[in-house]
Amino acid sequence: MSRLDHVKRFYELLSELEQRSSGIHRLADCHAQMPWPKRGIYFFMENGEIRRDSGSGLRIVRIGTHALKAGAKSTLWGRLSQHKG
Repeated sequence: MSRLDHVKRFYELLSELEQRSSGIHRLADCHAQMPWPKRGIYFFMENGEIRRDSGSGLRIVRIGTHALKAGAKSTLWGRLSQHKG
């Protein structure tokens, strides 16, 4: 598979995840009382950042992981709230 094929597959998997979960959340609308997992991976999209060759829709501009090790004192929401400011 080419790099472009892999990128297209990545977005297909994200679309499937969106359909199986509660969908996409805007960080500006999120808060600590939401049911966040303690650990996880996050993907940021940004208005105006549009995919070109890999399909249509918003482009992923940042991928992050947080507190992946069991026993970590920090949390996924703690990291996201840092991005939120």
